Amino acid sequence: MGFNLKSTVLTKASPSVNIPPTVSALWVVASGAGGGGSGAAAAGAATGLPAGGCGELCLGAMIPVTPGATFTATIGAGSAGQTSNHKKLAGGDTVFGPFQTKGAQADKVSGSDGQYGGGGGGANDGQGTPNRAAYAPDLESHTFVGGFASYHQAAAVAGVSILGPHAGGAIGSGGGAVGYGGSESIWPGGGQGGALNGNGASAGAAAYGAGGGGGGGPSASAGTTGGNGADGVCMVFWVEYD
Repeated sequence: MGFNLKSTVLTKASPSVNIPPTVSALWVVASGAGGGGSGAAAAGAATGLPAGGCGELCLGAMIPVTPGATFTATIGAGSAGQTSNHKKLAGGDTVFGPFQTKGAQADKVSGSDGQYGGGGGGANDGQGTPNRAAYAPDLESHTFVGGFASYHQAAAVAGVSILGPHAGGAIGSGGGAVGYGGSESIWPGGGQGGALNGNGASAGAAAYGAGGGGGGGPSASAGTTGGNGADGVCMVFWVEYD
């Protein structure tokens, strides 16, 4: 008897998979959605704005399924980029069976700097704790890794890649008050920060769970906008015997 490893990617557009009649368990790699980058509503910001955080990551959780049934995940939606550094939206949670991965958080996480940009993912095996960020690469359990937030600092910083062998989103191009780069998970493509007076870039569509870039500081008459965060994802794997 031989066996074959099969897999599929569940997205917001296609969140379901038909379970083969011989399969009773799935292994899951999943992410909550990314946060939108911060912006500035009016001119005169002294610095660029922080980017969105990336969502919580699940690596290899096993969940029971019913053979022959349809398995459907709820995929978190990425947060829109914001025009105000005091107005943020959380990335949506991704729910799969009894587990969930939290999206990047919108609320203040810690200290005065926490009010800018998206926070990290939730803790406690994906169940999440309000207003609390879990920081990669610290494992929350054997399968869950916290997201990563973007905090206001003296100068813009690039995004953080929580596990992948790649950098996060870059800071804005040029000098002056450029925006921060979006944090990302194991899929590259966090949004690049905006240039001075420029908007932050959105995270790539396949950069699941990544944050949008922060807007550049607006020295002109108009404000700037952060980039959009990416949607979450649920990748499922199973073994079929022949």
